[in-house]
Amino acid sequence: MDNVLEWVKKAQNGNEEAFGELVKMYHQRIYSLVYGMVNNADDAKELSQQAWIKAWNKIGTFRADAQFFTWVYRIASNQCLDFFRSRGRRREVLWNGNTEQGLWRILIDREHIIRWAWSSYPTVADRIAALRLQQLREGDEHLVA
Repeated sequence: MDNVLEWVKKAQNGNEEAFGELVKMYHQRIYSLVYGMVNNADDAKELSQQAWIKAWNKIGTFRADAQFFTWVYRIASNQCLDFFRSRGRRREVLWNGNTEQGLWRILIDREHIIRWAWSSYPTVADRIAALRLQQLREGDEHLVA
């Protein structure tokens, strides 16, 4: 952890190599998060890159009271939510292009979605984010209050 904070401090002072080290440390995890949200390799690559650019531009706002990964995770998650918003609230099949699987996913009931979120994510904030993402995917205005 101390090593990460050292890289962050250097990056906050404009050291691009230090920021590059942070990217190397966390890029795969961020890409995996984004891919899990958008389920499209090209979009995930683009959104991950945008998240890292935003992280570099905002590195001065990072406070050491949080973990760096958590901070970048939040940026990447927000990039994905913005991506879904920019596409409008249309119903689109986002699950590996498999129409049958996508239709099944759209037709499952809300209770199942909520149980899925609670069993899949450890924190309440992650659960809410998962439910909101599901809401954006399905264009369902009433899934999350």
